[in-house]
Amino acid sequence: KSAIEDGLGSIDHGRSIDWGNTTEDYARFRPGPPQSLYDRLQALDVGTTEQTLLDLGTGTGVLAREFARRGVGRVCGSDISDVQVSMARELAMKSGLAIDFVVAAAESQPFASGSFDVVTANQCWPYFDRSKVIPEVLRLLKPGGVLALLGSVAVNP
Repeated sequence: KSAIEDGLGSIDHGRSIDWGNTTEDYARFRPGPPQSLYDRLQALDVGTTEQTLLDLGTGTGVLAREFARRGVGRVCGSDISDVQVSMARELAMKSGLAIDFVVAAAESQPFASGSFDVVTANQCWPYFDRSKVIPEVLRLLKPGGVLALLGSVAVNP
């Protein structure tokens, strides 16, 4: 089911969204979470230098870029919008950050099973098909891995 079929369309009044249309605004005006969030996550052993991390629904790569800046071992970002991913790549390159950005739906990732210590999703989880994304996240995580949902609201359909 899509987010709209799953009863979550009320978030955006049932409108279909082309996230690529927001790319320029996101890149200019959306600074991302405060530094204190990353500090708290690190205190919980999320986003450490020896970890591999995938940011689902990365958009322009705000989280991915900050985790890479902080020295996380390997950082990847994934988004369904090719326009958002292009901007994420450009911003990472301008900052001298090595991040593997891919265009893919959260529910179907191109990475091998057990590739990541951490999977993050910032303000995008309600848009994913939970019946597909949860098994996909479990497939992607190493044993003992962590899913960090940030700024998301849990909604029961």
